[in-house]
Amino acid sequence: MGTESSKDGNEIPNKEAFTCPLCHKIPSQPKMTPCMHIFCLECLEKEIEQKDKPDVLRCPVCKVQFMIPKEGVKSLKTNTTLEDILYLFKSQKPSVQNCGICLNNDEKTVAVSRCINCNDFICGKCTKTHQFIKTLNDHTLIPLTGDAKADTEQALEMLPKSIKYCGVHTNEALRYFCSSHGCNKPICRTCCIETHKGHNYDNLEKSINQDMNNIDKIIEISGRRKKMTEAEISKAKRIEDIIINSGQVAIGKVEAAMKVDMEIVERHYKAQLATIEKVTQESLKSNKTHTEKLEVEMDKENKTIHHLQVQKKYGHPVEIINLRKELSQKVLELDGSHFICSQISSGITVPKYNDNNRHKLELRNVEKMLMNTTEKNESFALKQASCNEELELPSKGNKQNEEIEATM
Repeated sequence: MGTESSKDGNEIPNKEAFTCPLCHKIPSQPKMTPCMHIFCLECLEKEIEQKDKPDVLRCPVCKVQFMIPKEGVKSLKTNTTLEDILYLFKSQKPSVQNCGICLNNDEKTVAVSRCINCNDFICGKCTKTHQFIKTLNDHTLIPLTGDAKADTEQALEMLPKSIKYCGVHTNEALRYFCSSHGCNKPICRTCCIETHKGHNYDNLEKSINQDMNNIDKIIEISGRRKKMTEAEISKAKRIEDIIINSGQVAIGKVEAAMKVDMEIVERHYKAQLATIEKVTQESLKSNKTHTEKLEVEMDKENKTIHHLQVQKKYGHPVEIINLRKELSQKVLELDGSHFICSQISSGITVPKYNDNNRHKLELRNVEKMLMNTTEKNESFALKQASCNEELELPSKGNKQNEEIEATM
């Protein structure tokens, strides 16, 4: 909030609202950009140092681009009203104030009034002196109540009535406004006679009527924009809740569907594993039987070889010739028999997993179907969101919106 209520119900400035948008501190040298945003002079100078084009700056708040004066950002308008307000806040203290004039003479005297023009606290004696000095007759004095907040409120109310002095004739108050071409600035009485003789000028307070109307208009339009923005923020928060809740519901449904689908896939692959395990065990059993038969066959061949080698080495020719019939029969038997290895191993199955099996292709098709469904659901959700009246922005045809947009 930029204001707070005073005792009479009027709004008074809150110094926390005057912080610089860049450093977030109360500006000591408040400079105003052409877009009427206020920054510290030091912060603006730092901004320019970081830019490639030192003659152009984009407002850090509204992003409006403007040209930097040749003299630099220090030549931008100083918000003297803000300076005066910040000074009043700075001098606001809960304790009793002493007279600033007497303090210069090493005396401590309780102040009873405050001069808006001198920005100083004054005791009773100095107040009377202040009133009798001719050059100070037009100064505005306000009595102190002892309540620091109330005194500050009163001082703020008197700021528009305070005196601003001419930069050329320092003892002359700025009371007129010269509207002649090339001037357009407040002037004093001496300026009217000397440098602005023959120009068009009028009373300063009358000259600001148009400016005050513009201020009121900007405040009114900004007030409407503020209400519309608040409504949009409220709507955005409602939409955020809808998005979060809908997202949570959708996630729950997806997780449930995923669980079911994963169970189906898991059952499928577990069946594949069971089949492979069954084939593996059956093949191992067949291979074991095959191995046992081979070992029996090998033992038989070993015995035949051993027996005949002994017969060949140690047998008498008579004994060998007596075995002619048996040997001839054995040769015929071995030449005409099939080898047992090929007969047994032909029935063994080696377990294999084929990546190109039909079920793999079916799973790929299921995946494509799921992705298509996801895309359709997403498209449908977006379409529903765009058609939902709850999500629609205010119509651009609205007369109030057109008026506000025209002022941007």
